[in-house]
Formats: sequence, C-alpha cells, structure tokens
Amino acid sequence: MTNSKSGPPGRCSPGGWRRCLPLLHLIPRGAIDADAHARMARFFAGGKLGLTMARAWLRAAGAGRLFNVRAVREADLALQRLRFAPRLLRAAGFRGWCILLDEVELIGRYSPLQRGRSYAEFARWLGLEKSEEIPGLVTVAAITSDFHDEMFTRRRDDELIPPRLEERGMQQQAVMARKGIEWLERHQTALNRPDPAGLGRSLEKIGRLYHDVYGWAPPATDVGPLLGSGSLRQHVKSWITLWDIERLYGERPGIEADTIAIDYTESTDIEQATIAPDDDESIG
Repeated sequence: MTNSKSGPPGRCSPGGWRRCLPLLHLIPRGAIDADAHARMARFFAGGKLGLTMARAWLRAAGAGRLFNVRAVREADLALQRLRFAPRLLRAAGFRGWCILLDEVELIGRYSPLQRGRSYAEFARWLGLEKSEEIPGLVTVAAITSDFHDEMFTRRRDDELIPPRLEERGMQQQAVMARKGIEWLERHQTALNRPDPAGLGRSLEKIGRLYHDVYGWAPPATDVGPLLGSGSLRQHVKSWITLWDIERLYGERPGIEADTIAIDYTESTDIEQATIAPDDDESIG
C-alpha cells in the first residue's frame, strides 16, 4: 500500500478558476432548475455538458457576457476536474478529497507504452511532481506484494519504460513515469496480518454498519478459518458474502477460500480507451 498527498490546500490556477466559475456562478442564484443541477453534477463527476446548453443557462441568468465559455479537449478537461474537485469539496465544508486506488497491479497487464503512461499518471495522482500537485488531494493506492519482483526485477520496467517514452518524444511523461516507478520500488508499506483481537473488533464494527445499511441484523458469526493466511480484505468479503446470502435467500452457506495467483499477462482488452472527439460537446 502506498499513500501520498498533493500538498496543502491552495489556490486554483487562474485558468482553472475561469473554467470553474461559469457553472458555480449559476448555483447560488437560483437561475437553473433541478434538471440543470443534475446535469451539472454529472459533468463535475466526469460526464459531458453541451456548450450550447451552458451558454443558454448563463444568458438566462443575465451572465452571458461575464464568462468566455469555450470547448476544451477531453484530456485537458480531465485534469481540470481533478484540480477543481478538491476545491469544490472544501467549499462544501470538507477538508479535501481522498482517492482510494485499488488493484494498481493491473498496470502489469498493459502493453509497455501504456504501462509508461500509467506510471506517469500514478505519479500525478500521488503528487510526486511539484508542477503537477493537486492542492487538497490525498491518494492511497493498494497493490500486491509481488508487483515489485515481477515488474522491476523480471521485466525491468524501471530501466526500459522511461527510455521508451523518451524515444516517442514524451519527455514529461518519462520524467513522471520515473517518479512513479521509484515510488513503487521504495515507498510501499506492507500491511500486517490481522490478529484475533483485531478481527473480532472489525467483525463487530462491520456487522453494525451492515445493519445500518440494510436494516437487517447479521447473526452471530465466527471470525473464520482464514486467520493463518487470510488478509483483512478476505475476511471482510467472506463475512459480507455470508450475510448477503442469508439475508436474501434465508440460507447459511459454507465459504471456502483459495489463493489465486496474480495474472500479469499483457492484455489489450483491459487497456481499451475511448477518446472523446475534440468538439463543442465538452464545456471548459
């Protein structure tokens, strides 16, 4: 497991605020209806928002001339959202934004070039490059313990991947990829195996949460047979699976656990990406 923070909360760049302000200008003025609010929320969450519609909202609010609203490339918009979201959360009274990245080891199944891009993006999320810091963002990433040996000892990604990016003229991404790889090589924190007392406390707490969510009290449950080798995640998953089956079907199942080897075989299927057209469908 790795974690990092992108620096203390600070000011959005002027360009970032110019792109955030048009929509934020509308919210407290009651200038848009519930459907527009929902569209705006989907946009902040990663959806698209038509440029024509946004301009119409601003004109209706008498703010058509206040902002220079224009289309931007989807790739640029993704970074703007990433910088904007922590500011929005702080404005709503929260301390910032915590991102949990699971199964980072899936990077190992990408092609070499895509692995390089992924290492670079990983470094961005962790705030490892000063020029790429995201104020108010904290990132925690989970990764398997054998990733280091597979990717850096056997495949030598630390030696081969950054030069491959440089050969393609991707100098900044090569710099970021090196930082991401170095972090994965040197800064992982191994999680301790859960002890009986800790498992008991976790079982009790998760049982209460389950009751709060479903209004159904889980029956008395043993910690389980995984104490010697199982991770906390395996325990939690087994408890919730057991409770789900009993709550939905009225049956008390038996659960067996088996270790599945991590597959690092390169697969083009999992790195398919949709590239949005650079048109007027995305507001900036």
